Amino acid sequence: MTIFIDLIGSWVVRVAMISAMLGIMLTMNEAVYTTAQYANTKAALENVTEILSTDMNMAGNNVSGGVFYRINLGNVFFLGDLNDSGPVEQVNYYTEYNPRTRLYALYRWVDRENFGRRLLLGKNFREVRFEYYDSEGVRVYSGHERDVVSVRVKLTMEVSGVSSNQGISSVMSDVWIYPANL
Repeated sequence: MTIFIDLIGSWVVRVAMISAMLGIMLTMNEAVYTTAQYANTKAALENVTEILSTDMNMAGNNVSGGVFYRINLGNVFFLGDLNDSGPVEQVNYYTEYNPRTRLYALYRWVDRENFGRRLLLGKNFREVRFEYYDSEGVRVYSGHERDVVSVRVKLTMEVSGVSSNQGISSVMSDVWIYPANL
């Protein structure tokens, strides 16, 4: 009878150890997944920010007259010779809101690239915000496009597949761009 009790006790201990190991493995897998999703989202946001910054730094290049036109919080239209080859390109960054997901997609359109088709730079943005400033650092609004000398771009991208209760749910980028040609 004692041997039987010992066998049952050892099985209980083994089951408890296996359950604890499985629980630890699941927690570790979830942490690795969350970290990987965060890193992927951060890299994607850095790419979007780099493309946007590179384009906006060329705003006004080889342009005589107004550079920015149709400015608002969700999009920006400007002129600039992006590749410094001569003809001036029209550039448009704009957002589309998805009411189902309550997130934005950010698009880039350049009239002389990609056969005039738009390019999806990223989706799952909680916020895409363009703010415009004059030489005094005062915010500029639509109707005063000629006064723009710098642009502040705020992007917040949601980490897909990760809920807010897991700690990391979004990645942010906040950059000021001072185009040299303005």
